[in-house]
Parts: sequence; structure tokens; C-alpha cells
Amino acid sequence: MIPTTDQRQQTILNALTAFPPGRIYLMASKETVARGFRLYHGKSVVSFGWNTSRSCLTAKIRETRTSAVNLFVNKEGNAAFSCSSCGESTETSMCVHVICTLLTVKNLLQPELFRQAKPDADYREMLLAGISGDPEKPAKRRTTLEKPERPASSISR
Repeated sequence: MIPTTDQRQQTILNALTAFPPGRIYLMASKETVARGFRLYHGKSVVSFGWNTSRSCLTAKIRETRTSAVNLFVNKEGNAAFSCSSCGESTETSMCVHVICTLLTVKNLLQPELFRQAKPDADYREMLLAGISGDPEKPAKRRTTLEKPERPASSISR
């Protein structure tokens, strides 16, 4: 039996919920984890979206440039992650973008974990809409929370 898109989505969300929050601290160097926390507290995740088969959830993270983190389930049925933007993640050590994304997802799925110092209901609702993938509940555009664009002369490519 081939899983439906809803089943694939639920499998990923279940794997992310089951992912031990304490493991995040062991996924990278102390400096990288600390930087991931700074990005998380700066609300750097700007959106979530599913691919058409619902087999991969992608987070967009805005720092000096936009990065994409893919969340999926591996062959063993465990949550797996990759950053398609920075090239700093390896099998044994994750980048700041993955750390930030995991902190954000864990807080969205389990609000008692990794609480924000200044909770923002609109930001939370926007991200939850992306995770739910509910077409009846479109994600709000980020307005007052949008990180300011840097002048063109200072953008690194």
C-alpha cells in the first residue's frame, strides 16, 4: 500500500515530535549551537512549505541570505535534515540553519520546549500554517517582523 500525502506528512511530523530535544545540543559544536539559538530567538525562520508529495518539509531561514533546510524521514523512519544552502552540514555535524529550524519546529509542535523570550502569536500562527499545509489556512505575509533588506552594495553573493 502506498502512503497518502497526508500519511507522509503525518509521518514526518510524528518523527519531528519524537526527536529528542536534548539531541539538538549534540548536533554541532558549542559555537554553532549558540549561533543557531541566536537565529531562533531572532525569529529567522520565515516560512515552511511542503513539496507536492508531502515527503519533505522545507524551512526558509533568513540571515544574511536565505537558506533552505529540508526535513524528512530516512529509511529507518527517523527525522533527518539537510541544509541545501550553506554546505556546512555533514553527517556528524549540522549547521546553524538546521539547529535554528529544529528549535523552531520543536517549539511549534511542543510549545513548552525552547520558549521564546518574547512570544509573537502572529509569527507562530504563520509558521504553524506552513507546517500544517492547510490550504484553507493560508500563511500570513510577514510585515512588521520582516528583517530589513541590506543595501545592494553590502549583499554578499
